[in-house]
Amino acid sequence: METRRSVLQRLMMLGVLPAAAARSASGAKPVAETAASPATEPPAPWELLAPLRAGDALGLGWTLENLSPVRDGATVLVLRQGDRQARVHVCRRDGTPRGVAFTERLDLLVMNGGRGDTVTEESLGRVLLGLAPVLARNEAKLPGLLGGLQSHARRLEVYGPHSQGMLA
Repeated sequence: METRRSVLQRLMMLGVLPAAAARSASGAKPVAETAASPATEPPAPWELLAPLRAGDALGLGWTLENLSPVRDGATVLVLRQGDRQARVHVCRRDGTPRGVAFTERLDLLVMNGGRGDTVTEESLGRVLLGLAPVLARNEAKLPGLLGGLQSHARRLEVYGPHSQGMLA
């Protein structure tokens, strides 16, 4: 079984998580940032991405910009590369993975206006594949979060294609 240190070292060697690896090695604690008001909704589940936080460089020019609270059955991960932004819905995995990257319990679906047949830009795909082990390690620690997530198919059924910018 891989340790947290070995996963971060492997990701750092792949050039995917330089900021997180450096912070982890220094012993700094991640900050659970959120744009949500505590009175209106629960905070974004930053624990899912620990030790990452907003502003971290993920490699290949991508930066972790934001993570939304769970709404409409998903949390939205926002990544940025220069003037380009990528919205990735983190949903419950229900059977066969549908996302570019996935874990045992989660699917990471790029919201790029396609219907599952649009090619994801390679560097974004590589960064998401590098993030998947981070989520996999943390998902078991957050059983309450998984209860609020729904599969992508269920979200389309319940909320329609416009929920949280599914078509954006």
